Amino acid sequence: MDAGFFLSIASGAAWDFIKKGASLTKDALRKKLSKWLADDVISEIYASIEKAPPFCLDSKEKVEAYLRMNSDLISRLDHTAGEVNTCNTIYQDAHDVSGVMAGVINGPVTQYANAEMPREAGSEPFSVLQDYLRSRAVQVVKSYSAIRDTPQVGASEEGVLYVQSTFVPPVKEVPPAAFVMTLLSYIPPENWTKFASHGKQMKFVIEVSQGVEAVQLQIKDSKQKQFIDIALNTQNNKVVFSRELTDLAPLDAWKDVGEICFTIFSENCSAWGQPFSCKVADFYFI
Repeated sequence: MDAGFFLSIASGAAWDFIKKGASLTKDALRKKLSKWLADDVISEIYASIEKAPPFCLDSKEKVEAYLRMNSDLISRLDHTAGEVNTCNTIYQDAHDVSGVMAGVINGPVTQYANAEMPREAGSEPFSVLQDYLRSRAVQVVKSYSAIRDTPQVGASEEGVLYVQSTFVPPVKEVPPAAFVMTLLSYIPPENWTKFASHGKQMKFVIEVSQGVEAVQLQIKDSKQKQFIDIALNTQNNKVVFSRELTDLAPLDAWKDVGEICFTIFSENCSAWGQPFSCKVADFYFI
């Protein structure tokens, strides 16, 4: 057994309820999965499905693909599989929908921050992208790794991140939700507790082209555990986001920021084979 085995069981159990139009509850999912998984893992599966964009829930394959994006869940399922097999089995597949490294820009990743020392908040707006691009590279992960073009990424010194690509579904397969993930990875992790304790807001503007259904904001710690997972529904091809850091996550969570991820989804068949773009700008703590 491996994580893929448990993902297939979990997505199948959830899809049994969803396809009938029935309300999926944690108790219902527990009845289906308690033979295989512990309660805390089932709770995490349920929480992930609750946050999923609707178009990720219209087939078993899409439910499974969406769950596979939750790296913390995958890690726990790997651990469960390891216990079942009496050894640790890490689930890996170079062609899996979870993606592969697609590109690196702006030079090498440089270690420059002391994770034990909080970054100073200051009175001026802090540009997350400008600060990041001084010494780090933006990374991209894509779905359909073997059959879709490499996303093109651009970033300016003014702190504008631009992603463009083309979604191409698999041949003779029911495609799961296509996505491109842009990663701002911090090695070692950042300590932003002073920004949070000073009441700073996270602000950014996202502009997307036709064919982009939604953008998901995920922030993880250095162990790849998500502490922020928010679906940013695009209205008129735009998202204007502004939330206080302590409204997004507890103060202690901001001590260990290992990765900021914007995931760009497309599910619209008419958009497949057509280029799309996404621009993140004015990414500040204010």
